[in-house]
Amino acid sequence: MTSIETKPRDLWAATAAGRIASHAVAHGVPLEESMSERLAASIPSPVAVEELQQQQSLWLAETEDCPFLPEVQLLARRFALPAGGWEAISILADFIYQRYAFVIAPAGRIEDMLQQKKGTVQDFAHLFIAILRAGQIPARLISGEVTDPTLRGYGGNHTWVEFWLPEVGWVAIDPANNRVVGDGYRQS
Repeated sequence: MTSIETKPRDLWAATAAGRIASHAVAHGVPLEESMSERLAASIPSPVAVEELQQQQSLWLAETEDCPFLPEVQLLARRFALPAGGWEAISILADFIYQRYAFVIAPAGRIEDMLQQKKGTVQDFAHLFIAILRAGQIPARLISGEVTDPTLRGYGGNHTWVEFWLPEVGWVAIDPANNRVVGDGYRQS
């Protein structure tokens, strides 16, 4: 058996729960994966240019739940979106996690979260999406549940965010728990 060891082509800084790296392997070479940590991969599929443009405008749009308030736009600029890529996004996720308290209550508006410095899992996700979109990074809301009892939002419905990085595709992150989505999550 032939063994190929690759070093990451790109490695981005990460939150406490994970890292993202991209590897390149020549086409046609048998591949066997051996890792000491969980790997989440997203391989972009071929998409028609028109469909990609339509999807991009959908996932960049300002919405009632994700408005581009002045503070949202300021945060997008502060974290150098989109130029900062994964590193800026992971620092933004950490900033939101550290700055805002988690509460169990009916979801509110991000205006309230910004003012009161607290919010639900849905509020965390909406704020994160609004900042990413204001920074021209496509983002969408994902619904499901947390199956890990040590995480915020365990025992009920949960929401997290997927955002698009051209070099890796859709990446799922939970801003309420400041971690890359993996074990402990189930999508609806």
